[in-house]
Amino acid sequence: MKRVAVLPSRCTGCRVCELVCSESHEGTFQPSKARIQVVSFDMTVQDVPIVCQQCADAPCMEACPQDAISRSPETTAVVVDKELCIQCGACVRACVIGLNQIEPEQKLAIRLDEEKEMPLKCDLCEGNPQCVKFCPTEALVLTETSVKGELSVEELMDALDHFLKQIELPLLEQEGD
Repeated sequence: MKRVAVLPSRCTGCRVCELVCSESHEGTFQPSKARIQVVSFDMTVQDVPIVCQQCADAPCMEACPQDAISRSPETTAVVVDKELCIQCGACVRACVIGLNQIEPEQKLAIRLDEEKEMPLKCDLCEGNPQCVKFCPTEALVLTETSVKGELSVEELMDALDHFLKQIELPLLEQEGD
């Protein structure tokens, strides 16, 4: 299954990924509409992009009472059918990136759009993720395998936990360490 791998040691916090994502999906440069969110840790001056990891077991898909979430046979991305979605938020609550320690309105890998109340989650841009294409430092990589230096789901969850508690994030290992 394809997914966007995050290499935080390369991220400069420019947020180009958020801008191109929101423009690509919503036609506006509005980071709050992006399917990727960059969290910044002031104490360590580190930025971590948070994006759906297209989980093999996809708890968001299992949680949907309307079967509005499925895996695309073309891209292997877990996608939301806006026609079937009833905006219940079950998918957001089920997301493993943050588990239950993160309130649904604070989740970043999948969350409800505050205006439309529709889930915002990465759909891999029909196989050509714009965040990957335009990342100036190659901190984002479209892959089907592990990438050296990427964050695991557990590390993403730990980073979010640190961010929400506003405590210092231990510097993440640099590539080659």
